[in-house]
Amino acid sequence: MAITAISGETLKTRGVVDMSRLNEFVPGFSFGQTGSDVRPAMRGVRTANNGVTGDPTIGYFIDGIYQSRTSQAALGFADVATLEVQRGPQGTLYGRNTFGGNIVVTTNLPTHELDYGGTLTVGNYKKVRFEGFLNVPVTPNLAARFVLVDDYADGWVRNKNFSQADLFDENKKMVRGTLKWDLGDFSAILRGDYVHQGGNGASAFGYKQIGSYIDQGSCQTLFNASFIGLNERAGNRDGVADCRATAASPTIPVGCGVDLGVPIEYPGEWDVVGNNYKPFRDLSQASTSLTASYDLGPVSVKSITGYVHYRGRRTTDSDFSASSIAIDQARTQADTFTQEVQLLSNTQGKLEYVLGGYFLNDNLVNGFINQQLPRTIVSTALANPITAPANNGTYQFERVKVYSRAVYGQATYHLTDAWSVTGGVRYTHEKKTYLNATGLFYLPRTAPNGANPLTLITIDDPLPSDSIFPAAPSNCGGAVTAATILDANGAQVLSTYCPLKFGQT
Repeated sequence: MAITAISGETLKTRGVVDMSRLNEFVPGFSFGQTGSDVRPAMRGVRTANNGVTGDPTIGYFIDGIYQSRTSQAALGFADVATLEVQRGPQGTLYGRNTFGGNIVVTTNLPTHELDYGGTLTVGNYKKVRFEGFLNVPVTPNLAARFVLVDDYADGWVRNKNFSQADLFDENKKMVRGTLKWDLGDFSAILRGDYVHQGGNGASAFGYKQIGSYIDQGSCQTLFNASFIGLNERAGNRDGVADCRATAASPTIPVGCGVDLGVPIEYPGEWDVVGNNYKPFRDLSQASTSLTASYDLGPVSVKSITGYVHYRGRRTTDSDFSASSIAIDQARTQADTFTQEVQLLSNTQGKLEYVLGGYFLNDNLVNGFINQQLPRTIVSTALANPITAPANNGTYQFERVKVYSRAVYGQATYHLTDAWSVTGGVRYTHEKKTYLNATGLFYLPRTAPNGANPLTLITIDDPLPSDSIFPAAPSNCGGAVTAATILDANGAQVLSTYCPLKFGQT
């Protein structure tokens, strides 16, 4: 097993306050992020599904307590004693969702000396971060430690269309209290913390799209075709023919022009966006844990009890443009209770072992809303914006309950001072229940200013023919395209076909 251990002093000196820069210290580790969803990877193993129906492939533990959602890692850490990155499967001791490895954070414990300190960091983008601690001996057997963090910074992904909507800003506050009670053979550590992260956040920004590859003959998106600097997000259609089909395709008649999207704004600037919506991020977490140990001589008994309540809400401009089309909002909540009991060997002989039992109860909720707006399409190819009514939005609600129980054991036999053999086994029984509801929002549609050039007609017909709409060619290829088809005269002819409905605009 490959382990990279980093001291808290090293992290403080380097200014590392979350896992986004761990690749500077850890071989084989890389960090990715889409919006508030953190995507660490080790040795090619990476979490692809960040929803409540998926599980992380890399475990994240703070003081022995499992953090079940990847977005919890975006909250960062403070007053760290050590941070370990354990590469490779860690299933024996850590159990579920550790196939790629673990990130294990251990915070500083109270000591029996009065101590206090703080760190002030000032940087560009109006960065100001303060982290302070106070250590207080209460009695000869009881000590307390308190930590406070206040972190602020402007966003570094600039929004040239909305100066107050820059992305990747920071607005975080955290408090933590720790009590340690030490009676010699028996000790107990009680922790409690609360953290809130606001601001605009990262929205859904993972990279800057600069265009798409379009086959000029069929006007279809194909790999290694011609590059066109267009934003093809649904709804971004300005009525301009970006391509005219010269070869037959399943969905576009020969001779038709195709409106594939609107031109990308600021295409040569990877850290600049041109959205017209100010997103928000509202992440919060409250957690408490109790670790109790009793020394029985040749063995010790250890209990680790933890509860974490996490809630996250964030929004994004889902059309990624200066147009008013749609807003996405995502909500995630996790209530995670864990209980672990260990029996550990205390002897200094050749054999060391640990036996344990583990229980997890994780209640997860996810909500997603796509709110469609009365459309105002802004395009650099047009002198003036065009308008259209809103489409129906969508809504999804998911609830997942996870019950996991495990027993495990691991032993190490020291053959010599330099050589040892380690073996382990773990048995896990896990049950998941899943509830899902998905539907459409039929939002009130107020008439936009100006004429509405789009009229949607839907006809129930298993296989419509061209005779249904003699004034314009129909397209019954059996596939739905997000593009807008234009006839030879430039009139819009958006044609889609599915088994029951045929729509033409």
